[in-house]
Amino acid sequence: MEYQSVLGLYIGKSKATAVCVHKGEITGSVSVSADPDQEASPQGAALESLLHSLIDRCRENKFQYLKVCVSLENALFMQHRVHSEFSNPKQISATVRFDTEEVAAADISRLAVSFEITETTPQGSHLNVFTTEHETLSTILLTLQGQGMDPIYIVPDVCCLTRLVAQNLDTGTGEESNALVGIVGERKGYFLRKTASAGVMPLRAFPMGSTQHRTDILAREGF
Repeated sequence: MEYQSVLGLYIGKSKATAVCVHKGEITGSVSVSADPDQEASPQGAALESLLHSLIDRCRENKFQYLKVCVSLENALFMQHRVHSEFSNPKQISATVRFDTEEVAAADISRLAVSFEITETTPQGSHLNVFTTEHETLSTILLTLQGQGMDPIYIVPDVCCLTRLVAQNLDTGTGEESNALVGIVGERKGYFLRKTASAGVMPLRAFPMGSTQHRTDILAREGF
């Protein structure tokens, strides 16, 4: 994919960004923010309006691309640690919604669910499970597809960060070493864990208020 023109969309509740990449080089980017009237609207309508604003800006800038990829801000999904009694991915897929419903304490019929296996043991598998509202995912897909943008995948932002860290991790952290990686943004933070058995995996995402003492937050969330 790095040798093709790709449009990457980062979608949040109140802000969205598009980045056009060709042969690994950024050829253009735009960002839009929801106005107060949009933020006061129902979530589906506000998200649709935000996406239309972003699409209009992409067209104004005449971005050229072959594929569209979407990353969701952590405010639009939840991450859960789930244990499955199975190790076979097909068996996990067949039962993960039931296992997640017990952990999330939510009506699983309202949620879209994806998972990744973080560890396999004789007792089963440990999973990172990501859930988002069906309404949120449907709004994104239908809005983009209605404008000729059919994303090849939609992933949580922490998964994108995980790939980025895995590709650029200091070579001093050898294959057998473990590491905790913290990433701090303007409004949110992330912890990733690197282990010898599983590589780099997302651990936790949490809000970071601009007026809060960030060192205290990182210390609290790290334990």
